[in-house]
Amino acid sequence: MGSNFKISLFLIAVACFSSCRNEDENSDPATNFCTNPADSRLTDIRDITILPAYEEVLTKVAELNTAFSVFSANTSEANLENVQSSLKIAWMSWQKASPFNFGPALDNELKSNVNTFPVDSFTVLQRLMNEDYTLIANPTKGFPAVDLLVNGIAGNNTDITALYSGADGSKFKTYLEAVINDVSDRIMIVKSEWEGQYGECFPKNTGFATGSSFSLFINDYIKDWEEIKRGRIALPLGLLTFLTPLPDRVECYYGEYSQELALEHTQSHYNIYLSDSYSGIQELVQDVTEFIGEDGQTLDEAIVAQFELAIQKLSEVPDPLSETILDDFDTVNEAYLALQDMVVLLKTDMTSGLNILINYSDVDGD
Repeated sequence: MGSNFKISLFLIAVACFSSCRNEDENSDPATNFCTNPADSRLTDIRDITILPAYEEVLTKVAELNTAFSVFSANTSEANLENVQSSLKIAWMSWQKASPFNFGPALDNELKSNVNTFPVDSFTVLQRLMNEDYTLIANPTKGFPAVDLLVNGIAGNNTDITALYSGADGSKFKTYLEAVINDVSDRIMIVKSEWEGQYGECFPKNTGFATGSSFSLFINDYIKDWEEIKRGRIALPLGLLTFLTPLPDRVECYYGEYSQELALEHTQSHYNIYLSDSYSGIQELVQDVTEFIGEDGQTLDEAIVAQFELAIQKLSEVPDPLSETILDDFDTVNEAYLALQDMVVLLKTDMTSGLNILINYSDVDGD
């Protein structure tokens, strides 16, 4: 009897835990607070930071699609160069939307689908030649796959154009079109959700508790910053592989403007932080008084100074990054250290001052 009673209690506890867990996992914090008054700071973050970033990148991807259509109809080197240029503009624009990988972007796995690098070139070309245009694995699609297909399938533009004009040209064109459309469709879905219910409820999910809009926004903002210093710099530089450099792990291996993308990404974070013309992160940080930095710096002053140092150091790294990491370790490492020092300010000092808990884990420490 006692044993059965214990089993019953155990089953009740398991059921209760499962029910509570499922309710928590399936709940969307942003839509549970739709009846609350909106926080004007969150409204500004939505309207002045997040939505314009998605609108811009969607516009630039549409221009890329147009350039591809012209190239597909009239396959010339000049039109290929237009595709290459449009890709760079769209990819640079993506850096402004990358920090918002929560809510609709997370639900639709936007970041992993449009910017997983390095591209799996072998699988892309294998599927292409087999006329398998299903985009399943993340390393076979997104901006890195477009980079491969317009910059990396031959040694120069004459030979690339020849491939698109040759016997297998339709295969290259079909795969490239599928990749560009996939990027466009995914960004459009996320943008639409921000323009719909999620965006409507986002500024009403107030406060700084885990699951609040501020917590979601700032957590992913910091996580995305860590991805700059880790994936774009530390990994290819060899800091995570016992100083064995991995030049092919840079973001834009074939187009050779990885440093420009990283710099744009860094500058985008700085622009998101600043609150000159609207309410944003800086306004929140300016209220933090517990921090005292060098020479009596406030936390805001320390963060601004570190942003400017990181941008300066990254600006000094020449492209192609894949060659610089082999030829000039120290210059790239100085940029990495500037990016790394910002992690402490954002992830430790800022979140502590704002009473926001970090709800993600990294793999390489702080």
